Amino acid sequence: MTEKELYQSTASLLQILFSLPEIRHISIKGISIPSYEATQEIWQGITLSYHDKFSDVDIKTEVLVTPEEFLCPAPYFQRHFSRLQLGEQVLGCSFSARSLSPSSAADTTEVVRLCLNSGFRADLICMLQKAETERELSQLSAGPAHEAVQIQRDARADNFWFIAVQALGKLYRRDYLIADHLTHMLLMEGLVLQMEARDRQLNTNIHRYGHREPLAYRELKQDAEEHRLVNSWIKDQDETFQFIAVRIHRAVTAYEHLKGADCPGWISRKASFLNIWKSYV
Repeated sequence: MTEKELYQSTASLLQILFSLPEIRHISIKGISIPSYEATQEIWQGITLSYHDKFSDVDIKTEVLVTPEEFLCPAPYFQRHFSRLQLGEQVLGCSFSARSLSPSSAADTTEVVRLCLNSGFRADLICMLQKAETERELSQLSAGPAHEAVQIQRDARADNFWFIAVQALGKLYRRDYLIADHLTHMLLMEGLVLQMEARDRQLNTNIHRYGHREPLAYRELKQDAEEHRLVNSWIKDQDETFQFIAVRIHRAVTAYEHLKGADCPGWISRKASFLNIWKSYV
């Protein structure tokens, strides 16, 4: 992603955020952003954020919520994700909740980590504030109503694809330790899917002995054309790079196969992931 593309994608997300009555203040890298049309301030924030085509942007915002919402343990935008109006643009995402323990009473920060199909990545750092005055409560009630029916997302799938793009970015930045660590997380999720499928098949999660089950990420037949394409992207890289890249490709291929077998109507996200990979080459 170029610096200009990062700016454009950030401005689009800011336009959505500024439309929400619960958003009180937004900044990027300490630069206060007064509106989504504040070109100079947004560019200043992007300039400080952009290092290479694998860069993301940290958007810090204050979020005003009702007293009831403030007490909920799950992150605000995880419960109300459709308010971000991103729909099918999202490839993957993950959420970090606040600690609600008495010793962490001052913890008001939640994080939404986004990766869109375009390759745009953003960390939305939300500092929750409890609405206490009549004016603050009326400000929230005057805005667009919260949805009566929340769109349920597959949180594990969202997290898998977010990690997959993270692994790619770390790989191309030559951080092989973290890239391989993240790749192991992808492989583990595929193994969990296989174990869950076995439990359903045998109607038990107790297994004293196994059955020499094949490892999907190792045994699954690759699409020949896709295999050639990925190899063309990595053939000039060093041995460790190639080792990790092959495992990433095997992990996402096995995952999509297993999800497709487990979830009728599953919509694959692999093509979007491969498009991002191609843009990294």
